[in-house]
Amino acid sequence: MKIISIVILLATFNAHSQELKTEIGQIKSLIKSSKIGYENSYLIIAKTNYLKESIDGIDHDLVQSGTYVEFLLDKSVCYDEVKIAISSGQKFKLHISNLKKVIFKIVNKPDYQAFLKADIIQSASTSSASCKLTSL
Repeated sequence: MKIISIVILLATFNAHSQELKTEIGQIKSLIKSSKIGYENSYLIIAKTNYLKESIDGIDHDLVQSGTYVEFLLDKSVCYDEVKIAISSGQKFKLHISNLKKVIFKIVNKPDYQAFLKADIIQSASTSSASCKLTSL
């Protein structure tokens, strides 16, 4: 009976899978996390061109275009692309997908209006985030 319940729970989760997609156009800061348990994470405060959550194939905007969001991400999620974007000094857009929302909050901070902790969606076919850095 327990095995059947687990299978049904997994099937329900997969039927309502949620994927985050974001495009960043400006990064204010890149900070290595110093909190215990987050040593392999980093924080960025970035201006979003969009931040969408796709639920069953339908996109929903989490914030308006141009909103500054603080992202807490694992270093395996586009860290090299973020460093290249900052160090290049050029205008860019960074598209990130294959993420899932762990924590999302609207906040009223001077530097950013939302906080997002995201993690990689892992499946049999994917195990990393998709990162596409484009110079403008």
